[in-house]
Amino acid sequence: MKRTNKRRRLFGNVGKDTDDWRPLKEKPAKGETDPADLNEVAYVWTKEGKVVAVGFEFQSDSRDWGHIVTCYFRDDGTLAKIHARLNTFYGDVTRIRDDYYNSNGKLLRTTMKYRDVQTQKPKKNPNYQEEPIPVYLSVRALPFFKSL
Repeated sequence: MKRTNKRRRLFGNVGKDTDDWRPLKEKPAKGETDPADLNEVAYVWTKEGKVVAVGFEFQSDSRDWGHIVTCYFRDDGTLAKIHARLNTFYGDVTRIRDDYYNSNGKLLRTTMKYRDVQTQKPKKNPNYQEEPIPVYLSVRALPFFKSL
């Protein structure tokens, strides 16, 4: 059986006014930063030493919205796809978006679906507050790349 060496690492943005991404433990010891207390965390999956996906979790201080953004990378480290799920009580909407990129970083296409945040039934023409999706066109562009 071939071992693929799949790993998952956790990073958190501990900065107050500027980004300060640091490695974290999923089960912190007393006095260490608990990922549940942060508004921005990232799970990094590697296979055979290469980053294959990064799952970001963003949320507001009030927890009125949450944004799960997963970036998928090719073997050469370039961005292939972003899958983003925004759940927001500003309009009671779940927005599911997929962006596909070529290896030069060009956006090829985008698909979007809207659902009611409670029932997950399709919702047409929702009125909601969009949250930005970070786009890292390569693994090297990740805010915690130097710590990988």
